[in-house]
Amino acid sequence: MKTGIGERLKSARAAKKLSQKELALLCGWKEGTNVSSRISQYEREEREPTLSDIMIISKALEISPVWLTFGAFEVYSSSNYLTNPLYKINPSLLKKPELEK
Repeated sequence: MKTGIGERLKSARAAKKLSQKELALLCGWKEGTNVSSRISQYEREEREPTLSDIMIISKALEISPVWLTFGAFEVYSSSNYLTNPLYKINPSLLKKPELEK
């Protein structure tokens, strides 16, 4: 049984009751004869989404990009995952290391 990004994408899209075309249009990808082919290829794992596409799809589906990419954690909506403590960066990691004298 597949448990990769394609299966997670397909289940999240189905939970929102969206067709592949509807999701592609929500993502802002231009309408055309093959507008849904990108989503279809991602779901069949024939094409790997870029980080940018993962962020766009996650926002459109209101899911966590971490969950979509890795299957880690729970499926948090886009608004919740930004405030969830699991995703907070330790402020000490943002400080520049002091150089020894």
